[in-house]
Amino acid sequence: PFITLGLGETRKQRKKRAIHCSPGMRECCRQEFYVSFEEMGWDNWILVPRGFNANYCTGSCYGHILPVYHHTEVIQKVALLRKQRELSPCCAPTKMFDLSLLYYDKDENLFQENVSNMVVEECGCS
Repeated sequence: PFITLGLGETRKQRKKRAIHCSPGMRECCRQEFYVSFEEMGWDNWILVPRGFNANYCTGSCYGHILPVYHHTEVIQKVALLRKQRELSPCCAPTKMFDLSLLYYDKDENLFQENVSNMVVEECGCS
């Protein structure tokens, strides 16, 4: 037995969004950014962690970057046809993680809490 595959025309290749920024990178990517609770003056009530990599998204969404949503792709194509530059997609978080904190409340009770969406893990054009 054989499996026969019919291949249609090949699509133009587009780059997948990069996860980490590298020196000189201009496309949408995740830039590491460390937040120190001591630097913020919060080290007297947040015990653990002492800080964390919050990260942020930066870079251009022009060119051959694969949009995160179909909506973005449609808007981008129509904006190009209409020459409306203000409708360009933005580099923004697409995946985030929670941050677990051990801290004292105002009455000096010790608490552990997971704070939602504190760490940018991936970025994309949306």
